[in-house]
Amino acid sequence: MENNEGVKKAKEKLEEISNDPKMQRIADWKEKYILEMNTTKTDGYNEGLEQGQKLGEINKEKEIAKKLKQDNMSLDYISKITGLSIDEIKKL
Repeated sequence: MENNEGVKKAKEKLEEISNDPKMQRIADWKEKYILEMNTTKTDGYNEGLEQGQKLGEINKEKEIAKKLKQDNMSLDYISKITGLSIDEIKKL
C-alpha cells in the first residue's frame, strides 16, 4: 500500500513538473547537453582512430625502409617506394 502511495505522489510531481515551462526548458537543456557530450565522445574516438591508423602506416613504411636499406637499396629508391624523406631513411 505504501509503495502505491509513493508511486502516486511521484506521478503527480512528474505531471506538475511537466506542465512547468521553466522545468521543460531545463529538461530540454539537459537533453541537448547529453546529446552534445555523446557526439563529442564519438568525434574524439573517430579522430583518435584516424591518428592511430596514420601512425601505423608510418611505422609500416619505416619497417619497409629498414629492410630495403639492409638490402643495400639506394636511398632515392627507398624514398620513392616508402614516401619517407632521405633524411628520415638515414636515421633508421
